[in-house]
Amino acid sequence: MNWLIDLLDRITSLIPRLYYVQPDEAGVRVTLGNRIKAIGPGPWLYWPVVQDITVVVNTAQVVDLRGQSVISDGKDYIISGAIMYRIDNAEKAILAVQNFDQSLQVLSLGIIANYSKSHNLGHSDAFELLQTEILKGVREAASGWGLKIMKVYLTDLGNVSNIRVIGNTTVVPIVGDE
Repeated sequence: MNWLIDLLDRITSLIPRLYYVQPDEAGVRVTLGNRIKAIGPGPWLYWPVVQDITVVVNTAQVVDLRGQSVISDGKDYIISGAIMYRIDNAEKAILAVQNFDQSLQVLSLGIIANYSKSHNLGHSDAFELLQTEILKGVREAASGWGLKIMKVYLTDLGNVSNIRVIGNTTVVPIVGDE
């Protein structure tokens, strides 16, 4: 009986279909793997055998930045936050970057690590300066991804003590407060 279902699926894939893009979405229709057409909200006709439609939500979204431990001026800190963005160009967001949420997270954590190497995070203005630096760095690095980076929020910038475990038995304390 499965062969009959497979046969019906193959036959129906030859029939053109309507795809409805919602008002908060945008996307691309790819024909034969190389012809790309940007699509917006509304009904779109496509042939399942030769075309594929991919859509993304283009309203404001927030991606979480997990806690990042860094060393600044010989002290351990943990920094976490969030980035608010929206998709300006769905074609670039879909085709220019593999996973924009994950890429924004990794990119931001790299910017935080680089910033902490050359700046004192214990300084009174460190919170605001770090937010500005992350916003500037992410906007610059993600400029070709079709994203509009709207805001960076730092939710935590705290002094901590880190212990790194190497292997299964050795505990090596890293420089920090005791």
